[in-house]
Amino acid sequence: LYSFEKGNTHTHAHAQNSLESPQKEPTGAMEWTTIESDPAVFTSLIQQIGVKGVQMEELWDLSNLESLNDRFHLHGLIFLFKYRTDLDTTSAFAVENVDAPESLFFASQVITNACATQAILGVLLNVETFGSESEEGSTSEQSIGETLAELKQFTADFPPELKGLALSNSEKIRAAHNAFARPEPIVDEGKRPARNGDEVYHFVAFVHHGGRVWELDGLKPKPVAYKECLKEKWHEVAVPAIEERIQKYATDEISFNLLAVTNDKESVFRRELREAAESGDNENIAKLTEEIEDEMHRKENWKDENIRRKHNYIPFIFEMLKCIAENGGFENGGMKPLI
Repeated sequence: LYSFEKGNTHTHAHAQNSLESPQKEPTGAMEWTTIESDPAVFTSLIQQIGVKGVQMEELWDLSNLESLNDRFHLHGLIFLFKYRTDLDTTSAFAVENVDAPESLFFASQVITNACATQAILGVLLNVETFGSESEEGSTSEQSIGETLAELKQFTADFPPELKGLALSNSEKIRAAHNAFARPEPIVDEGKRPARNGDEVYHFVAFVHHGGRVWELDGLKPKPVAYKECLKEKWHEVAVPAIEERIQKYATDEISFNLLAVTNDKESVFRRELREAAESGDNENIAKLTEEIEDEMHRKENWKDENIRRKHNYIPFIFEMLKCIAENGGFENGGMKPLI
């Protein structure tokens, strides 16, 4: 088992250190800003794009994926790791000479700071049950929304480079992403290639599509194929590949983060509650009621956290420091209490 460091302070590959992508960034392209790697951020981001019935969940180890998949449907995994050019990322579990099906959406990363959002969208655009009829014949509760559906249809015949360009030029997706940018008092518009010693992070996606597992890495020329498997057991193929990647780093390296794309937990709890009420299962009713309340409370906390992330505290801080200075708050290199 591996524990994962909370990744909400990590910058993305191509982010603040501006690691150069294989393709040249389009001239005059609108900037994508650095955002935090956090399930509250990414859940709100995909909701703003129009995705329904889906949420992001942070994972702290790899031991509970089976139960997570059974109850909430594990649609994809987003893996964050420190990007190093001296490590071979080729997996021994990968299957060679397998062409990706035409239905698999894969976009090259052609713009900076967007690798996390692109990895998440790579999962959402490749889940075959979203927005379709379920096995029972009822309409799926999960939907990628109009924006992503149009993007997927428009780019269906595009090569990966043009798909990446189309994604990066989507105003609605970029606006939803940039809404979580940290306010900066000084904007540095310059870019430089990453140097040795810089900490640059990258996101890749693992998803089940067309009967097998795929790794979607926008820095690679094509998707990486893994062995065929059932949808219900696909995590058993993805986990060894993630563990293998972790083991390539030094034993003291803990800068990893793993996010799961699942069905909305509250919706699952409410459906189970209805079923428990119909069967008269009072014990399960009490348990599910508590789970719903806890999940609602967590979402309220997420909402508050996102408001704080988006709020610009810089004018307040500048004004506070100005008032302190005007009132003699800085004397002999220190500060004296105002009260």
